[in-house]
Amino acid sequence: MEPESNQPAVPDPRAASEVPSGETPCIVVTGLRKRFSDGEVLRGIDLVIRRGELVGFTGRSGSGKSTLLHILGGLDRGYEGKVSLLGQDLATLSDRALANLRNRHIGFVFQAFHLLTHLSCLDNVLLPNAFAQEPLGRMQAEERAMAALTRVGLADRRHSRPSELSGGQKQRVAIARALLFQPEVLLCDEPTGNLDDFTGQQIIDLFVELNRDGLTMVLVTHEPRVAQATTRLLSLQNGLMVPPQSLEPSR
Repeated sequence: MEPESNQPAVPDPRAASEVPSGETPCIVVTGLRKRFSDGEVLRGIDLVIRRGELVGFTGRSGSGKSTLLHILGGLDRGYEGKVSLLGQDLATLSDRALANLRNRHIGFVFQAFHLLTHLSCLDNVLLPNAFAQEPLGRMQAEERAMAALTRVGLADRRHSRPSELSGGQKQRVAIARALLFQPEVLLCDEPTGNLDDFTGQQIIDLFVELNRDGLTMVLVTHEPRVAQATTRLLSLQNGLMVPPQSLEPSR
């Protein structure tokens, strides 16, 4: 793990984006703290993300970027403070209600793709429906899945298995899976980390297109090419949001 700067971290006022009167923000975080056995990784995060933003989180390894993303997505409930997503306080939701919120309203994209190798692309995209509390009928679900695969440019590979795909194609299938229920927000953790420069840029371009269509997106990244595509860039240092540091050019 790289050591963080010894300079005291000063909270970044840009983390609290102004929201027009009458508009409900997509995400509101107040006084968020997260502790592990070896110390506190988040030390009082305040954050507002408006609907339609494409926000990037940067920071060195171990700065808490992924931890913050997991909390925003309801994957980690062991925190202090308040986290509201789409107007709902996550701490007040039952496990069942939180699972439904994740399934229907949040899309997740991870660095490692997490595709099931024995399933076709189409069946991988359909997986969220299999875990839904009120699943769509098979015909409607397949129509949604095909629309998602078409959106990422892989309709012609619907019967292929992950072993037959390139890394970029696997990530596109993972994005299509995240889009199955047409979520309001997409959370992405180092989505280009396993891809070469050319393929990674294709994924970035796809994210920009999705955001232009109105999808709210939050990306964790250490790559300048991803950070430059965001509409707002925030940085984590010593457990606080700080003005973003300059990133080394990609090689």
